[in-house]
Amino acid sequence: MSGAPDLLKHLGGVPVGSASRYAGWWGNTFRFVDFDNGTAGSTGTSMKDTQKNLATAISDSDKWDVIYVRPRDPDDTGDPQAITPATAVNWNIPQAKYGLSIIGTGIGSSPHVAAYKTRLQGESTVTTVAPMTVLAPYVVLENLSFKRGGATGVPLVELGSATAAAFAAEVNRCQFHMGNGTAAGAGALQISSHWYASVQGCHFERCNLAIGITSILSNPKGVHIVGNTFNQAIASNYGDIVSGATLVERILIAENYFLHEIPTHAGGKADYIWFQGTCTGSVANNYFGTATLVTGTIMTLSGIIESGSRCALGFLTS
Repeated sequence: MSGAPDLLKHLGGVPVGSASRYAGWWGNTFRFVDFDNGTAGSTGTSMKDTQKNLATAISDSDKWDVIYVRPRDPDDTGDPQAITPATAVNWNIPQAKYGLSIIGTGIGSSPHVAAYKTRLQGESTVTTVAPMTVLAPYVVLENLSFKRGGATGVPLVELGSATAAAFAAEVNRCQFHMGNGTAAGAGALQISSHWYASVQGCHFERCNLAIGITSILSNPKGVHIVGNTFNQAIASNYGDIVSGATLVERILIAENYFLHEIPTHAGGKADYIWFQGTCTGSVANNYFGTATLVTGTIMTLSGIIESGSRCALGFLTS
């Protein structure tokens, strides 16, 4: 096993099961970002000489590198503070940085633990660009929390774009807070023409729309949305998983928890899962927080198989 990740883990750093824990065997570089204690001029290649800015670490990284990002010190009440870009440009992973992993350290391997999860927040003056855009293939985002900053009506994290279709990204154990996009192309996590995206163990909190799927350059395929929780806590929103794509191929939506009542957006797209076009794949073994048992009232699907899901109004209380 590679030494740096295991050492960090024993110090309370790297989440167990990180997709990149063996990466050092391939000779890539580990980088360390510490917004509160790092130095802007550092290379960040040592835990004793950490880089301050994530954008610099991304720029300095090569393909298959791993960036570990330490959460900021909590404020006086124990709430997490956000890491923000150093300049008026949000974070971008270009196509040449394929295989890059960005992993938040500290506690918070559960997506529900907010206090010390590494929080990334968009720059306050950037209003029309997602805080994080992923254009490279094989990127891993893990144990991170995202907030929009100044961005309005756009994703918090976008996989792909109108000019580049990313491929095979993984988003693991991340949080998405207060995304306010209202269209299929502006989910808090946006899958834009992306093939084989994997979204696992994530938590979506108070987002108008949680996951959006679109076909800008090609039809998305092989998307796995498994083991996530959706706790929108908004009386009227635009659904949790919404696709505006003409066709989605081989999608799996399984073992997710939708911890709120059925969305009630008057303009449509108000189901827990809503697909504008046709799709192939499976929706299975999900839990929906409603007493309604009729699939057609909680999901709008075409061509997809739904099985084994449960609906129940209310939750256990002490």
